[in-house]
Amino acid sequence: MKYFNLAGMQASRVAQGCMRIGGMTASQIDALIKTDLECGINFFDHADIYGGGVCEEKFGAFLAENPSYREKMLIQTKCAIKSGSYDFSKEYIRSCVEKGRKTLKIGRVAFPDRKVLDYSDLGILTWLDIPDEELKTLADLGVSRLYLGIESGLDDVLKFMRKDHNLQQAYEQIARMQKVGLIFNAHMMTGIAGKGRGIENAEATAEFFNRTKPAKIINFSIFHHKR
Repeated sequence: MKYFNLAGMQASRVAQGCMRIGGMTASQIDALIKTDLECGINFFDHADIYGGGVCEEKFGAFLAENPSYREKMLIQTKCAIKSGSYDFSKEYIRSCVEKGRKTLKIGRVAFPDRKVLDYSDLGILTWLDIPDEELKTLADLGVSRLYLGIESGLDDVLKFMRKDHNLQQAYEQIARMQKVGLIFNAHMMTGIAGKGRGIENAEATAEFFNRTKPAKIINFSIFHHKR
């Protein structure tokens, strides 16, 4: 198994998605997790919407029965997606963070120097109406990293993609996040600007990243142009 650095910890490059364990029995989940760990897979992916919350609860039941296994795992969970809608309210996000810390033992003493609760694929304008003190509350709860869909450093490309932000808004909101101690990771899409604009898009995106200084950059999609 190959591993990569995730917030100072070694995560397996193969992750176990837990979206389907809601329909599994306790013995099946037990066998799945133990087999994963035997194969070197230590990275487990969750979300509050998986199984309507049942998946996290069943995984938490395994941890309750096998507490020594928690220190062998890296667990990622996500929130804000509901059936047919999104809920980015302070109350909902806080309840999800607290549930994740309790059910999945995220932020426990096994990693005394870090509390890693990652929220993926967030839009820039999600934060526009959130006061600075509420952003600070998220940081205080242990939310240390935010993955943002930046995609491109060109405004016309962002408009074409129907993104919820322009470059100036991205600069402003990222500065607010960083001011309260939140760490910003970026998704980008090479090739999204279209044929003949690869260098232009790369230079503009590089300038954006040089100014905003994300902790990590993920090349989320690659587009192949046949012509």
